[in-house]
Amino acid sequence: MKPSDFYTVPASEAGIKLPLLMLDGTDSGQWIMVKGPDSLAYRKAADVLNRRRVEIMTIEDFEERERVADDVLADSRAPLIMAWSFDEPLTLDAAREFLRNAPMIARQIEQASGDRRRFTNPGSPNSTSGPGSSENSEAEAETPSTGDSASEPTAPSNSDTSSDTGEISSRAA
Repeated sequence: MKPSDFYTVPASEAGIKLPLLMLDGTDSGQWIMVKGPDSLAYRKAADVLNRRRVEIMTIEDFEERERVADDVLADSRAPLIMAWSFDEPLTLDAAREFLRNAPMIARQIEQASGDRRRFTNPGSPNSTSGPGSSENSEAEAETPSTGDSASEPTAPSNSDTSSDTGEISSRAA
């Protein structure tokens, strides 16, 4: 064995392709590429989320607390999206809007990106990494996260965003 046999960052940075499921669980034909738990974007966002949790708990009004929590959820998943199959260009703002209005997809990203096994077992039925990946199964998209929810990410990282256009670089086919 060699030290590189234990590297998890490259697979997390390469991401995995997730099919976007309809409400009934069927594949919509659309997809997103998401980064994994050892990616820089995930780790940065997890630090910010931990700080935002304290802020959320100080909000006394239940409805306001829920609204802020939903925003934090969308903000935490947006920087993990590397590419998508939609015609609309992928930007952090577009990803945030999508996730705020599609919380089911935000939860799907939470489950997938927090499950390190999906990024470290190349060729397994529950792992499809890299831009040239084949479709993942519906069961994969519903696999519960084994990641620690206390380390879920939140804040967008501008490291993948063009300062001129706001577009996120897309490495998917």
